[in-house]
Amino acid sequence: GADSILLVVGRVNDPIHENHEQVWERSTKAINDTLPLSSRLGVRILLENVGNNFCLTPDLWNKYIDQFASPWVGAFFDIGNHQSRGGADVWLRKLGTRIVKLDVKGHHTERKKNCDLFDGNIDWAKVRAEIERINFTGWATAEVSGGGEDRLRQVVERMDKALGILS
Repeated sequence: GADSILLVVGRVNDPIHENHEQVWERSTKAINDTLPLSSRLGVRILLENVGNNFCLTPDLWNKYIDQFASPWVGAFFDIGNHQSRGGADVWLRKLGTRIVKLDVKGHHTERKKNCDLFDGNIDWAKVRAEIERINFTGWATAEVSGGGEDRLRQVVERMDKALGILS
């Protein structure tokens, strides 16, 4: 019943055995081999490039995604994680309609830590403007700690505020 899967492409962590070119080649082959099944099942492959040292600029990430030339491949974009890589708003602008789903959390650049919404230094007004500019209407997941009813209400309120949803 899923409409997508999240795939972290691969980890660049060894200049000889696991470098950028090797991860690119191996993951491209694996995704291309999977595309017929993905299409047949109607399940999109949504790629994430977070925490793996792969495609560290929006232009390179776009090149990687675009090589598949398939509506079954897109981006699962993590707002908090991209804040420390040039700004989430910049990545949103450049990735545009490649983005199919969002992970939403805060990020504190100086501490190099993800955090609750509004506890970091993301410019949410810029993020909202870019989400609106690309006409994003997909799923957005709060990637924050959970808790009881009061905590969940707080998460909903902060998500609504972050994404500009009127309650």
